[in-house]
Amino acid sequence: MTAPLRVTCPTVGDTPPAHQLRVWATDDRHVVLRFPPDALAGPAHTKASVVARLAAAVPECRVFDSGGDRTHEWVTVLRVIPTAVVTANAAGFLAAARLFRRTAVSLAHRLAERAGARPAHVLDAVLAGHREVELGDGWESGHHGLGTRFENRVTGQVVDVRLNFGAEFGVLDPYFFALFLKTTPGLNPLGRLLRDDFHDAARVLDILAADGHLTWVEGPLGCGWVCREPEPAPDPSSPCQAPPGYWDES
Repeated sequence: MTAPLRVTCPTVGDTPPAHQLRVWATDDRHVVLRFPPDALAGPAHTKASVVARLAAAVPECRVFDSGGDRTHEWVTVLRVIPTAVVTANAAGFLAAARLFRRTAVSLAHRLAERAGARPAHVLDAVLAGHREVELGDGWESGHHGLGTRFENRVTGQVVDVRLNFGAEFGVLDPYFFALFLKTTPGLNPLGRLLRDDFHDAARVLDILAADGHLTWVEGPLGCGWVCREPEPAPDPSSPCQAPPGYWDES
């Protein structure tokens, strides 16, 4: 965890310049900008616009709305894992994200089988009472919110899965992905690259998504990124390639 440096800004015009924020935001310290509520009341200076402007000015940091209290609204500037480090390890992060999805699907299906439910309806089964289930091979599950934490008592591996996307169990929550990296044998080197389990992992996912490696999915109770297996290459021996069902008669 980094220590906060709190900076009071009477107006938006008093926001420190980007070069100063780069000096203040270090690996050991994050910056919390404190604005009086009336400073962010006008249409030209909303909290969202301040966050967006600073995010563009200091791309090596994550800038986000961090709430507030009765006297001030807060915007936090936090230095995160460098883009170059993510890019250098992109293949490893992608492989880990695909492994997360495969593992999550397997465990969710085992939970559904134990609960006597179809995989797409496993959340309903969990909410109806199957909140803590032994799955064998050292695996146990524990319900929380719209997800389930699968933990292996033997290996210590933790796979926290969001269940609110029907039969899709690979949606990547930044904190859960970091936990998976840090507890899965063989992935620990990637996990050690993440100093902040949420914001560093979120930067990794942002970069993978921007590079087109992730798929955006939406469900009735949420949305998020999934890293699916790559599509198989076309068969060069086939004279013509077409999507499945293309030649079906209507």
